[in-house]
Amino acid sequence: GSDFERLLPFLGLIIPTSLLDQRPSALRNLHANQERLVSHYDIHLTLLNLMRSNPLQEPGATMSRAIPMRQPLGKALDLLASELPTTRDCDGAGILPKSCICVPWTQAPLTSEDAVFAAMRGVSFLNSQRKNDGGACKKIVLGKIVGAWLKEPVRIGYNNKAGQNDRKLQRLVRVEFTGTADTRWQVTVMHDRKAPGPEEGSVVETQTMHRYRPLETCWDESAPLKFCACTPQVNIHVV
Repeated sequence: GSDFERLLPFLGLIIPTSLLDQRPSALRNLHANQERLVSHYDIHLTLLNLMRSNPLQEPGATMSRAIPMRQPLGKALDLLASELPTTRDCDGAGILPKSCICVPWTQAPLTSEDAVFAAMRGVSFLNSQRKNDGGACKKIVLGKIVGAWLKEPVRIGYNNKAGQNDRKLQRLVRVEFTGTADTRWQVTVMHDRKAPGPEEGSVVETQTMHRYRPLETCWDESAPLKFCACTPQVNIHVV
């Protein structure tokens, strides 16, 4: 399998109902921990606690344990007795950098080269969805960049070698900006500085941050509604 399959193996647990009946908090913790960052240190401590004492009772002082060689941040947690933090990272879970697949979004300066490039690429993409320049859907002009974030590519195993040549493994840039007709957009761009021209950045996701305008007064089929920057016309009747 791939590096991601190797570093994120599936784990299934079958818990006796007798244990869940006696420890209702264990069921709540298991549900919460399904989508959290779990390491083999957590699994080891959980199984160790079940074997050491009466599994129908809380493990007490051994609910957590420092991870050797990963102190002071690394800490193993009992999956039945503890809810894993939503903000947990690889350092906290005792996962070495070479095996870490968690790459967070980090804020970038609004005037940085990456932010400006992504915003311009996003505007170009949004305008390319319009069939013509006339009609209710106006050409989008970049207003102000109000948010910018970066995500570096995951550098593990095969990805570490292929990342130098594969555009899909280059950094992601996400920007939020205002535009024509009081619109607000969020665009994610894959930025490859080594690629020339249009290939330097491709839009991988767009999101409308403003409310859609009324369909009957805005949309004229010149562009999908989610790409439409429209100022609804107001009919004034003179008496």
